[in-house]
Amino acid sequence: SIIHSMIETQDSSVLAQLGWPDMRLPILYTMSWPERISCSEITWPRLDLCKVGSLTFKAPDCVKYPSMD
Repeated sequence: SIIHSMIETQDSSVLAQLGWPDMRLPILYTMSWPERISCSEITWPRLDLCKVGSLTFKAPDCVKYPSMD
């Protein structure tokens, strides 16, 4: 999934963390914390939402994920 997380704030705006569906980058962040390692475009191309085109949202399965309810 390109959307890794979304947080709704008190003023009802939504902050989202988007990225390629690849766990290597979050693992790299975890292993290098508190530093941020600069990655080249060859390693991880930048996410181009114009090329992605559109995102599809579905309601969560609250039976499978009861904490979502």
